[in-house]
Amino acid sequence: MSQVLIRNWWVFALRGALGFLMSMAVAEAQLPIPDASLGVTVQQKNNEGKVGPQFLVLRLSCWKGACALSTMSLNDCRPSADSAKPTFFPKVEYSTTSGKSLRIHREENTLVAQEIATDLEGRARQNLRFTYAPPEFGTIVSRLIGFSGEIVRVSAATQYVPLPKTYQVVRLNCDALLPGLSK
Repeated sequence: MSQVLIRNWWVFALRGALGFLMSMAVAEAQLPIPDASLGVTVQQKNNEGKVGPQFLVLRLSCWKGACALSTMSLNDCRPSADSAKPTFFPKVEYSTTSGKSLRIHREENTLVAQEIATDLEGRARQNLRFTYAPPEFGTIVSRLIGFSGEIVRVSAATQYVPLPKTYQVVRLNCDALLPGLSK
């Protein structure tokens, strides 16, 4: 009888230890999302390795675990009925974790974002990795030190290439077409 009790105690202890270790692994896998405001401007690199003229300004903002991603496109020059020369209309797209179009998780000092969107080709997925410098105590994450990303469409995946400096002046290929009052 005592051998059965000892064996059962060991089985119970092993199960408890394994459960504890597994819960620790799950807790480590789900690092908390820090309060953050991270921005980067990227261009798209096509399958031939050429970087296109369009700029996408990405801004990831997180507060108390909820995040939002805004994307503004610039320099997507196209013929316009309102102008004799090509223009671009700055488009802004927005997705949130509360709206279920954006998923965020943290890997060490990297916020990994996956956005599900719909574009002209249909359903698309953006995979983005924002690597940040650890913030000073009591401040939000705001210093981006690395970035990689892509947009995956039905037809192909397109890589994002970030601008190399913190801030830089860029010349656009065409004028912006901005909304105003109707007459």
